[in-house]
Amino acid sequence: MILTTTYKRIENAGKQKNSLYNFKNKKMETEIKDPDLWKAAKKRVAFKYMVLIYFIMNVFYWAIAELTFRNNGTAATYRSFFPWPAWPMLVWGLGIFIYYLMVFKKHHSITEKEYNKLKDKQ
Repeated sequence: MILTTTYKRIENAGKQKNSLYNFKNKKMETEIKDPDLWKAAKKRVAFKYMVLIYFIMNVFYWAIAELTFRNNGTAATYRSFFPWPAWPMLVWGLGIFIYYLMVFKKHHSITEKEYNKLKDKQ
């Protein structure tokens, strides 16, 4: 008797779990994503990964430069010139800044404003 009631409880719990799972799946299937928003979200996530890799690689470049010049005994020469890790840092940083403008700033807002002005005049 105890075993049958326990079995029924487990069976009912399994049905409830499956019904919740089916509800979530139906909800996700019926949800239609806006393609423009989905594309913008993917670009923003890619930008965040790009910035993370930028910082990791720059720490790596500066560590290599510091260890290389410290071990060679040319630290004074290294400090007097523009260190080589600054070049990839600047160029890559410029690329990330341009990508930021493309992803987060609406470059077509000027066109939209002009369109709205022309539309209001009619």
